[in-house]
Amino acid sequence: KFQEEASECKRSMVLLRVPCGRGKTLASLLYALAQKRKRIIFCLPTQITSNAMVKELSRLMSDSIGFYHGLRKHLRFDEETQEMVENWLGGTKQNIQDDYRSDLFYSTPVVVSTIDHLIYSLIKAYPQSDVALGNILSAVVVYDEIHAYEPYTLRQVLGGMKILHHYGIPQVLMSATLPAIVSNYCRQEFDAVSIEDGVGIRFSPVRVEKRSKDITGYLGEIYSLAKSGLKILVVTNTIDRSQSIYKKLLEMGKKEFPIHLYNSLFTPCDRSIG
Repeated sequence: KFQEEASECKRSMVLLRVPCGRGKTLASLLYALAQKRKRIIFCLPTQITSNAMVKELSRLMSDSIGFYHGLRKHLRFDEETQEMVENWLGGTKQNIQDDYRSDLFYSTPVVVSTIDHLIYSLIKAYPQSDVALGNILSAVVVYDEIHAYEPYTLRQVLGGMKILHHYGIPQVLMSATLPAIVSNYCRQEFDAVSIEDGVGIRFSPVRVEKRSKDITGYLGEIYSLAKSGLKILVVTNTIDRSQSIYKKLLEMGKKEFPIHLYNSLFTPCDRSIG
């Protein structure tokens, strides 16, 4: 139902609250296509989430999907394998440069970028950003994972929304957990309309349990659960901490089950191997 609502919506700003895996990307596409604009721009908080969105859109659309973030010069999306690969693995130098410039300036009909590039384009913070701004003016802008920004960045994002609203650019904010401060602001400033997946919101697929000790105090339990055959994801907030916990788990269960470490010290190519 929420996808049908999105496809029929005529308002210039939509707040799309849909849990993960319920089809919010498709709903945003249906809304964007119904606006009959020249292009669609998806903005995400990180390079990883941007890459994931490129994969998702490639599954939903037959068109080539452009993308731009800090590693764009070094990466391209391989449509055959549906993976990000390093540029030197294929393509001529001229084709690589043409694709890079097309995505840099939001010229591709569907482009995924990190949010900083959209903001820089709006405030003319890099050479020839006027070209990008001109393309943005004929687009629908979709913000995914809008809940992920800390206060400073969120203020810049809301400021960018105000500029786009002034020019009449249709915008979609989508998230499984839209912050009340954002939704209230958008309703007040932009007359935004809310579209929600009521069935999905009421469904609780996981149990969240808060514990008092540091995560290192539960490594024995983590080890036992992994040994029993369960898949365990341990998330830390620093590289050093991830390495430290990885080494401790290796010492506890090196030969009984595989343990993998993943952080931003690995090159894009190495990350794709895992």
